[in-house]
Amino acid sequence: MLNTTPARMLSEIVQNGPDHRAALARTLGVSRTAISNAVQSLESAGLVEVPVRTEDRLTLKDAVRLTRDFGVAGSVVMGSSSVSVGVGTFDGSLLAQRTTPIDPETGGSERLALAVEGIDEAMGSAAPDAQLRAVHLAVNTQSDRRTGEVLGGLASQQWSGVNPKAELERALGTAVSVENTARLLALTERIHRSERAAEDLVYVHLSRGISLGHVVHGVIVPGVRGGAGEFGHLSIDRDGVPCECGSRGCLMQYAGSRVLAASAQRILGPEAGAQDLYEAASRDGGEARDAVVAAARAVGTALAGVCNLLGPGMVVIGGDLEPAEQLVLGTIEEEVRERALPMASDGLLIVGARASRSADAVLEAGLGRLRWDADVREQVVEGALVVPG
Repeated sequence: MLNTTPARMLSEIVQNGPDHRAALARTLGVSRTAISNAVQSLESAGLVEVPVRTEDRLTLKDAVRLTRDFGVAGSVVMGSSSVSVGVGTFDGSLLAQRTTPIDPETGGSERLALAVEGIDEAMGSAAPDAQLRAVHLAVNTQSDRRTGEVLGGLASQQWSGVNPKAELERALGTAVSVENTARLLALTERIHRSERAAEDLVYVHLSRGISLGHVVHGVIVPGVRGGAGEFGHLSIDRDGVPCECGSRGCLMQYAGSRVLAASAQRILGPEAGAQDLYEAASRDGGEARDAVVAAARAVGTALAGVCNLLGPGMVVIGGDLEPAEQLVLGTIEEEVRERALPMASDGLLIVGARASRSADAVLEAGLGRLRWDADVREQVVEGALVVPG
């Protein structure tokens, strides 16, 4: 519990960025004298600074802001075939980053080891004397947002026996906030889109699995424990293909990249993969096109129900579909228009992913998301206020 004015002021600046003394006094419900005393105390400790005003008019140049001595934050994004790592400031500015390609079958412990190595490298190059205060971790599996426990069962075999939150906290010695990767990608798309329809945005990620993120007015909808968005395990046929989750007819068994890879090997040869199928569908048509269209229709069928349930203004489709993006988008949209109710489909925008394809943009979104985790923010502020010795 942050009870003192300096602690509450630091928490406010971490969450909402630099601000002026008068505004901070109003927000915290304390006197300007109390804020001035807090600023003086925190300036002496080297945790905040107030740049000298050069004009009479107040600008953000005059605002109370965090110093580098306050510390920096980390952002880690686990993708199906990559691990991206960045270090930045608490206002979301990225200082250094690196992305390491990996085999999609790479296990959780190895992924985390790459993340720790990347954080250490980024700290050494961009913030060698700074304290790492907290890390945002986007993980490509079902993980309890409070405990970090992986709860995906057989569908999350890569992370079997691994608690990504707990292991990263032990390795780095800092607080870690966990989010699902697809939901962070959804937030990234929302941040970088100006259309009014994006105020209520659904993002669908087509890859090894099929996942979904829902963002309303800039806020991720995670579910009580962080289990929302498992779109790939929505059953479209109760008597259909068995799924590793234990159910039948799950969407990922009809449109996941492994299914598309199997089609590619049947149509194009034993060495072909999902990307080859997308390329052949776009270039040659034929059986490859038919396979891609069938997968996209399955996604559209399931997505129509999601739209009826949630009524978003925009649906963004991302993932490993770029060679045939227009074919996939067109097929999904056709299916949604045909199956969703008018209230859900009229005016609905269905578009391809853009910002979430940039590792920098996603890492920055993770840094920004970190500020809104109240528990982590409290740990960050308490850690910064500890006086050595």
